[in-house]
Amino acid sequence: MAAPPDDPFPPPQKLTLKAAEFERDNAETVPGEPAANDPMETLKANRAHEVEIGYGDYEIKPKKRFTRRTKEYLLILAAGNLGIGTLFGLLGPPLMLGFSIGLTWVMFFVIEDY
Repeated sequence: MAAPPDDPFPPPQKLTLKAAEFERDNAETVPGEPAANDPMETLKANRAHEVEIGYGDYEIKPKKRFTRRTKEYLLILAAGNLGIGTLFGLLGPPLMLGFSIGLTWVMFFVIEDY
């Protein structure tokens, strides 16, 4: 039989990870000198190349405004649902759902652009 330990409650072991070892891929730079792989210089060179080959020739278009059809749709939808809700009370929600689906289908899938 093994001899009993001197201390019945030894302190817990401290478990740690091995210290991380890194290898430097880039050469050391002297403070004040530009870095060998400067990200901003790389981005500027990429942008200059895009402009040179014509890839950067585009214009930002202004945000499209609501069309007349969309304005009329929203007006009819609000007025119709308000009217149905007012006239039919508790029966209004199922009728409003049917009205909304039907109006959406007619305005955007049946009627052509105007």
